[in-house]
Amino acid sequence: MFRAVKRLVLVLAVAIVVGLLLDMGQQAYWRSRPASAFVSLVGKLPSQVSVQSYSSCITGGFFRRSHYWRLKGDSSSLRDLAQRLGYVRSDEHALSMLPQSRKCVDPLLSRFDVVEGYEHQPSRSHWLFLVKGEREALVAF
Repeated sequence: MFRAVKRLVLVLAVAIVVGLLLDMGQQAYWRSRPASAFVSLVGKLPSQVSVQSYSSCITGGFFRRSHYWRLKGDSSSLRDLAQRLGYVRSDEHALSMLPQSRKCVDPLLSRFDVVEGYEHQPSRSHWLFLVKGEREALVAF
């Protein structure tokens, strides 16, 4: 019985270490290829929008990871992307969620940097912030 418990603990420890290593590898890959991370998690990008950077961090509990992308494009393309992905305009509600990004996003955005805020209607945990100048957006997923 003691051997079985010891073996089970060893198997669980190895599984956790392997899972953490796989996650670290995936995060390194996505940081070096931010558009790939966007397509994998969010969906296809229009050709007029490019991904400038990707970051992520643990935001709620051990297994809840939030993902952030900085997008670049003209204002109409960024707004079209928001609509195509199912985001709806929600300035105040979106702005109330902006402080959660402080752990993960560099450089930080303040509510004064955001021109428009959008939330993903079905989940309400995905956000898009159109930044001043309207040629950049931050997507939180």
